[in-house]
Amino acid sequence: MKGVLLMKDNKIRCCFVDDETGKVYIIPKGIKYISRNSADSIVPISDDKKFVSHPHLEVVYGGSKTPPMIFDCNSSNGSYINGERVCTIGPTPTRIGDIISLGSSDYKHPSKNSIHLRVELCVEI
Repeated sequence: MKGVLLMKDNKIRCCFVDDETGKVYIIPKGIKYISRNSADSIVPISDDKKFVSHPHLEVVYGGSKTPPMIFDCNSSNGSYINGERVCTIGPTPTRIGDIISLGSSDYKHPSKNSIHLRVELCVEI
């Protein structure tokens, strides 16, 4: 089952799944960022991904089964949920199964100039 991570404490949390690599990233509780070339980014993004800003996206997560809220940090190339641009002036809620795209609104056809993260629930056991 894609997007399910098995770990050790029997908790359900939200995670991001990189649609290209299949890697799963647990979303930590609190206010975090997705950012290029930053040790604090919850999804590691190398410096060669110039279409991702520093910081690019703010992720606010309460630590429950409720998916996170996201804010675009006035990034150059934008952030998108299922192809719709994320607003920079208020929170945008996400839902399980949403595709968050950084750098391109075309979430159905990944390219070398975009990153696509699927919002999923992860079961940690």
